[in-house]
Amino acid sequence: MPYSQDSTQTTFSRGIEDKEKQVNRLESRLLELRTQGISKQHELQEARMRLCEKISNILMINPSFSLTKEFPDRLWQNCFYIFIAADRKKITKMKSRGKKQNALESEFKDFQHNLDEAIKYYTFIIDIYNGLLDPSLAQSQQSQELTQEDLDENDKAAVVQILYRFLICAGDLHRYKEQPNKALLNYEQAALLSPGQGNPYNNMAVLEQQKDSICNALYYYARSIKASYKVFQTSSTNTLRLYEINQKWLKANPTVGQDTTSSKKDVSKRFNANFVELQRQLTLTVDANGIDHCKAKTDAVTLMDTVILGLEALLASSGLGDTLLCRMVVINAFTATDCGALAHAFVFRFGAALADRVAQNVSKQLGIVSVENLRSIRGLVPLLITCDHVLTFASTEDQEFLASEENFWSKVCSAANKCKTLVDDCSSKFGKSGSLEKTPKEYQGLAGFTPFEKFMEKPPDYISFEEAREVAIKSHSSASKKRSGNENITADEHYLKLLYFLEVMEKSDKVTRSHKDLFCPLGELDETSVDPPMLENDDVIAYQHPQHGGGPALLVPGAMLVDMVSQKDTTQVFDRFDSSNDSNQKDMIQNEYAAPTVTAVQYPNLVAKTIPSLEEKAYSTFRNEEPARTLAPPPGLPPPPGLPPPPGFSAPNISLDFLSGKPTKNPFAVNRPIATNGNFNLMQSEHPNSFLQYDDPTDRTELLESQLIKDLWGEEPITNNPFYKHPASKV
Repeated sequence: MPYSQDSTQTTFSRGIEDKEKQVNRLESRLLELRTQGISKQHELQEARMRLCEKISNILMINPSFSLTKEFPDRLWQNCFYIFIAADRKKITKMKSRGKKQNALESEFKDFQHNLDEAIKYYTFIIDIYNGLLDPSLAQSQQSQELTQEDLDENDKAAVVQILYRFLICAGDLHRYKEQPNKALLNYEQAALLSPGQGNPYNNMAVLEQQKDSICNALYYYARSIKASYKVFQTSSTNTLRLYEINQKWLKANPTVGQDTTSSKKDVSKRFNANFVELQRQLTLTVDANGIDHCKAKTDAVTLMDTVILGLEALLASSGLGDTLLCRMVVINAFTATDCGALAHAFVFRFGAALADRVAQNVSKQLGIVSVENLRSIRGLVPLLITCDHVLTFASTEDQEFLASEENFWSKVCSAANKCKTLVDDCSSKFGKSGSLEKTPKEYQGLAGFTPFEKFMEKPPDYISFEEAREVAIKSHSSASKKRSGNENITADEHYLKLLYFLEVMEKSDKVTRSHKDLFCPLGELDETSVDPPMLENDDVIAYQHPQHGGGPALLVPGAMLVDMVSQKDTTQVFDRFDSSNDSNQKDMIQNEYAAPTVTAVQYPNLVAKTIPSLEEKAYSTFRNEEPARTLAPPPGLPPPPGLPPPPGFSAPNISLDFLSGKPTKNPFAVNRPIATNGNFNLMQSEHPNSFLQYDDPTDRTELLESQLIKDLWGEEPITNNPFYKHPASKV
């Protein structure tokens, strides 16, 4: 008679419970043997192997039950870690006591043998669990007792969590064996399975610190301390120790990377050390109560300037890759979370340098021939992360913060406009269009970092079974591609990053669009982004500066009377009059030169601006730029004060006795009394009755050579006009 499903489940449960009891007995026996010392060493190793076998059997037939009973942790602690830790402690003690080299080598050899056995076991068990995720990933030829079809939902969730623990253990074993690259691969895959756990990041920081990569080490410590779910306990202490080590290096190497003969490696090392030291100093600018420390703030500002100069130099020489720049952006966010406005100002300054470099890199790709030639834009991804991050900042009145923020968005808008040109070029030539449905793939590695959870979705404590399968497949293929060197990024991915950048700009409340569809910082509109104001009086012709060429604009009758009144001093007008003139005459002239009132005009922009009357200075200062150009007075009025006459109108009315009362319509004419010294050399510009202005640059010889004078004197003109007839030739 066949067993029913319920009876089978009951039998299975009883079998699991029996196995658990066996594990408990073996653990007690193992603890007892450890206290008896070397005399029981053989029995100790035998009990250890049996315990490892019993736990492994349970792990491979019931993942959910194993997780509930914490068998992954018990396996690591009782079967491997306590023995490895004892060996490491013994070797360290032998080195400190100066034991003989032979004895030390023998002990170290045993230690390496134990590590090899542990690595072999964890490689095997990880392979089993990868096979549960996807059978194609199993490298072992051994048949599995449990298959993917046998897993229920609880088992699937347990597989992900147990695999995470196995990867951490395997990484530790490779680290003990001084195999950092293999250890890093295990830690990275573990971090992908549970992005919000600090443990793998702390261990990766230890690896980077051992390689003297201090900036990368700080990045991983930051990820561990700001983990979404579980902070690794020793990460904060490790970070302080890292700061101390970096300070010692800076003091011991004051000239490394400081002169022009330094190698790129030394320059980069100096920059990284200064960057890490700046993070330490920024943490000192504000105490636990939020009170600024002036001395620490001054030191931090000085070092900040040095770091920005170093950053710009390395960006110009392509000395920093995007991976390291993204990690520096994360470090900036880590520091800014707990520090004051100065740390936020540094985020803006760092981002402004990135935006400058992105703008230059995009310019190199404008006018590309084919979409396949679209290359990676260096600095774009770290700039994207920075933009998303600064949009979460709260407003403040700190001047350093505000100045840095304004400069940042100005630089970012310049870069975004060039990116928009490149995107439009791709859209028109290659049919590329649309919007981005997901963030760039580089953002996936930032999940689980609390400062970014304001613009990124907080991940679950562990990813799903299906997502874990994708991670395992990608990890396997990535390792193969790194070995073969075939890891490529397509042009489409570069294009999608450009689209994402433009979408970030669209959602920003710090940016608006000009009438030419260009990005510009909110409240900052330049001359190229504003239409000229239109007046109700159609008779007034506004002067437009030339947009092309270097010469002056053509002179038209309506433009002759245009000048920049706000830039001239009206006292120049009164210099033409004798000092004996009374104040009433000056008041009359001043009223005569007063500019007309201009009605308010609305700009075709998201930010409405009103032009005040031209007597006020507000119009010339609302953008903190040079005074704006004023509009011409209606024809017939005298010119504004200080306007030099145009060519051909520079001669004033000659005030000889018999001509002193002669009327004239020349608005630049000025009556002057004739000199009494009898010297009438009117061709001398310094003569008081000269028809040349004192400040007129006209060459008097040019007037004598003019065509008008030659016509009056009867000389034959030089002309190509076939219809021209000289007056002397007329009958």
